[in-house]
Amino acid sequence: MKENDPFLYDPSVLNKLRENEFKFDAINSKILENSIYGKEWQDKCERSLLLAKNLGNIYTGSLYNGLLSLICDDSIDLSGKKILMFSFGSGCAASMFCVHVR
Repeated sequence: MKENDPFLYDPSVLNKLRENEFKFDAINSKILENSIYGKEWQDKCERSLLLAKNLGNIYTGSLYNGLLSLICDDSIDLSGKKILMFSFGSGCAASMFCVHVR
């Protein structure tokens, strides 16, 4: 497995996540943090979960909760960046849009 190839997944990490039914919880969070994906997970995902960890699942509001967590992170300069937002419901409804930060 090539460590820099984003399309290849470490089978041992995938199996550990599968054993825990792919739930987002402390166990799977630790699995991802301790894997070869750890830095990428922290840089691209973990930062957006600040409020979700404190509030729990707020369903429809979770998308905007994640955006707010990202915006409130002082260590990220979002000036001029685009943020892709995607949310899907329990059926055929889904939405995707882009937020441009000025």
